[in-house]
Amino acid sequence: MKNGKWFALMALVLVISLATGGFAISGFKNYMANNCAGFLRERVLSHLDYAMQELKLTSGQQARYSHVRERIGAGLDGISSRHKVARDAVVAEMSKADPNLDALAGMMKKEVAVLSESVNAEIDLMVETYDILDAGQQKQLVQRLKMHMKDHAEHSHR
Repeated sequence: MKNGKWFALMALVLVISLATGGFAISGFKNYMANNCAGFLRERVLSHLDYAMQELKLTSGQQARYSHVRERIGAGLDGISSRHKVARDAVVAEMSKADPNLDALAGMMKKEVAVLSESVNAEIDLMVETYDILDAGQQKQLVQRLKMHMKDHAEHSHR
């Protein structure tokens, strides 16, 4: 794998991991309880759409991206649905007078495993999106990701 492609893959993994990891954890805290269903999907897809618009895709690339975008959205919808089910199960168990924390921990472990598989599928789709681009666009995307990572690093160390 070329260095640029490897870097882009790692940056995309970081972005998706941060987005979905925080999203999964929020499910166990009842954070954004009524608004999560579309949050992850819209956040990820809006960032991707903006990046693809900036890269000025050809009509052929746009058609391919639209197909991959639909699959990314469907995967994110699945993650959102599982999030709601898991959150509701946690809330139901914790609202009992004597919640079964062992059962709750077991359920959460299963959800983390499923989330991992889902994130892996989303990462594959991100790589597929990257592969749609020509060499110049790939270079531009890598530069954008480097700037994003630099900005993120500067903001997280304040």
